[in-house]
Amino acid sequence: MHTPRSIRTITFDGGCLCFDFVNTVGSRYEETVREYLVRYDDLLVFAQRQEILPEQTLTQLSKYAQEHEREAKRILADIIDTRENMYLLFSAMAHGKSIPQQVLESFNKDLLKGFSHIEFQAEKDGLQVSWRIEETDLYLPLRMALKSGYDILTRQEPRRMKECSGCGWLFLDQSKNNTRRWCDMQACGSIDKSRSYYQRKKQKT
Repeated sequence: MHTPRSIRTITFDGGCLCFDFVNTVGSRYEETVREYLVRYDDLLVFAQRQEILPEQTLTQLSKYAQEHEREAKRILADIIDTRENMYLLFSAMAHGKSIPQQVLESFNKDLLKGFSHIEFQAEKDGLQVSWRIEETDLYLPLRMALKSGYDILTRQEPRRMKECSGCGWLFLDQSKNNTRRWCDMQACGSIDKSRSYYQRKKQKT
């Protein structure tokens, strides 16, 4: 039996939290892109699968979202807008294009949501970075995704940032020769090769 694709079943092939977050949609090359973050709890499923928040925090966020449905709906819409802006930024980088000024300005503004909740705590080995976790903070998963985006921009070479030629998902190419073209060779690789074969055959007829 075919299992419907959802936030619970999709494979995360981005190679980092921020790309997996941006990839919470179906193929970006389809006329109508499937949205996997339909309800706020879908975002919490994503956070659970990424193991970025304790179960107790996830439970409390879910409870708060249910009790404040209108607020949760508004914040989810804002989170999706931020996700789409992140896609525009990293997609431009993946294709070696200039980042639109408005996209960059929006990303810089959104970064404040992430860094506003980062703090240091004293440990035996020195200061450690930690998150200020508030169990009513519905932006919390987004804050972590934005911090991941910052880390990718400051620690990874732009040439390692790729957009799958099969579905448009973003991924980090960590292959030795930096020649990876697809987020998943078995899925998108096969589809893309079949599409190319069809186009070549069509041109010959």
